[in-house]
Amino acid sequence: MIKMSQDALQISCPRSQCEHSKMSELLKTHKKCNWIPLSGARVYQGAQGRVFQVCCQDDCEFMVKIQVPGAKKSSWMDQVKREIKIQNIVSEYGLAPKIVEGWLCDHESTIIIEKAQFNLLQYVKYLIVLGLSDEQISKRLDEVYTEMIEKVNMLHELGIAHGDLHLKNVVVDTIGNSPQWTNLRFIDFGKSKEYRTEDNEPDVRKARNNDNEPDDIKLSFKRYKLRMKDIRNGTFEDDDDRELKKQSATGFFSPDVFNSPHTPTTPQRPSSANQSPGSPDTPSVIKRLF
Repeated sequence: MIKMSQDALQISCPRSQCEHSKMSELLKTHKKCNWIPLSGARVYQGAQGRVFQVCCQDDCEFMVKIQVPGAKKSSWMDQVKREIKIQNIVSEYGLAPKIVEGWLCDHESTIIIEKAQFNLLQYVKYLIVLGLSDEQISKRLDEVYTEMIEKVNMLHELGIAHGDLHLKNVVVDTIGNSPQWTNLRFIDFGKSKEYRTEDNEPDVRKARNNDNEPDDIKLSFKRYKLRMKDIRNGTFEDDDDRELKKQSATGFFSPDVFNSPHTPTTPQRPSSANQSPGSPDTPSVIKRLF
């Protein structure tokens, strides 16, 4: 039986009291549901919002992203609409989880998104639990890096710059209980932008020039490899980890314990939603951590 949180979704903008039309014009798919937070699900808290796992009846394969305006409130709603529009576009090509429902108020937005299994740091920790050696993990990361660069190039071919590419914004699923990963996608399109030419075609050059440098991403992979000992013994920290500890201490929430050379290609929508070639239909039975 799924254990639900006793706390209601703490949002000041319920679906019934907002102008749903503002969001509906952006969304192609709706899955209206009485969304309930999953008890013990880890919360990610940022300056302008939070993300945590929610359930629709007994299906908990969803995340909710709740955002509030920052200092530049006047442009906040346009930013939310841009994020939704871009994620809708790239999810059609299997490059991001799909948005299944959302609503928008002047002071808060709520977006329900398909849940991925691991971000890349969580994937490394998962491989450690499975007993893989540092060398084996390094080989897996090299494989992930190769496909990630290919998919970043696909984003650029669509005229889209992610704008915030780091390893916690790259997610994968695993096949069964094995170390084999599949379904690499990107999340958090809050800083993304779409570039078009005067002929309204994707502006690939601008998308590449306004995205993260490939060398920066490669250094992130290298950092994981060099810090494998710290990851294994639990002393590895990054900015997100420090923020989680800080907010936990204040009682804010209770946490759970590229321009690489390539041959331009036209992105194609996958034949089945978010399914990489060769991926099985059988879902993983490993407890989802993301």
